[in-house]
Amino acid sequence: MYEFPKPGKEQETLEKLGGDWRSEVRFYYAPGAPPMVRPGTYRAGLDLGGYFLRREFRVDLDDAGDFKALAFHGYGLTGYDPFQRKYLGVWADSGSPALYLTEACFNAEGDVFTETSRGPDPIGKPLVLRMVTTIRGRDRLSLRMFRIGEGGAETLITEMEHQRV
Repeated sequence: MYEFPKPGKEQETLEKLGGDWRSEVRFYYAPGAPPMVRPGTYRAGLDLGGYFLRREFRVDLDDAGDFKALAFHGYGLTGYDPFQRKYLGVWADSGSPALYLTEACFNAEGDVFTETSRGPDPIGKPLVLRMVTTIRGRDRLSLRMFRIGEGGAETLITEMEHQRV
């Protein structure tokens, strides 16, 4: 009889990103301009046998520049692939009909999770994002999201501060 493998240290590390969080989200639309700041919510927890981190994020973009009255809502699923020896994931949200694929890793201390996400931008051109989530104790997460341009130049586009509720 086949016995399923048990979740291990990689899932224990991933679980540090779990919980129910209240978020402050800062969107940067133009260099030098002040960010648009909105409240949001983030919920994450291990699922599917404890192998995968299921994530859900919500923020209302009410009359926010190019995003007129959009209730932004996204889901992610991330797990550790023992054969490729890295975290892999998928993200889908209400801002695009496309799926975004991610590759990720934790630093040696297990308190910084860095993801690279690939998918199309709103007009179908390739888009690469780098997200860095820093675990700041048990009750706080900080995320910074960068757009990677041609030639590798990074532009900060979003920051999130998550506080456990």
